Amino acid sequence: MLPCRFLISQNPEVEARIVEELRSHGLLATPERPQPRALEHADLSKLTYLSCAVKVRCLHWPGTSARMSLYRAFM
Repeated sequence: MLPCRFLISQNPEVEARIVEELRSHGLLATPERPQPRALEHADLSKLTYLSCAVKVRCLHWPGTSARMSLYRAFM
């Protein structure tokens, strides 16, 4: 996930949109809510922009994703 975070950090518009998406679902700390709520499986389908950003990252470096799926297959 490090390359994904790097790519996001290099694009302030994408980073701002992801932060807003996470904030709108209560998944980031704010002054009103210093402790964010825990991420739940049901949240994943709601985080569409973040999901798209991760998928774009996989297009840039497909080998990393393939190695992880092979790793999981043998574990």
